[in-house]
Amino acid sequence: MRFSDPNWLLAGLLTCTALIAMWRRYDVRQQTALAEFVAPHLRQRLTGSVSASRRFVQRGLFSASVLCLFAALAGPQFGYHWEKISRRGNEGRLRDRHVAKYVDSRHKTQPIDARKAGDQ
Repeated sequence: MRFSDPNWLLAGLLTCTALIAMWRRYDVRQQTALAEFVAPHLRQRLTGSVSASRRFVQRGLFSASVLCLFAALAGPQFGYHWEKISRRGNEGRLRDRHVAKYVDSRHKTQPIDARKAGDQ
């Protein structure tokens, strides 16, 4: 797979790395603040409703969405191949001949191209 600007993929990885580092720092700060504020025997009662696995899943989904955003910004290019073909030859003459026949048949005259090509 090719990308129009693959630098966005690197930016996405760096952003996710920064997010993970910020979350880790936040968790450490939160634990130290909680240890200073709450007695150890009350900590389990106060933080019993906080689910670490739910927080982990939520952060994982958010990181995945950030990666998808940066992947979209990178501009994936797949599924088509563009070629410009210019042909010269009988195709243009055939089209012109049909137009000449149409115009000439409206005026009740013989087609000019048909007389030259011998299609009479």
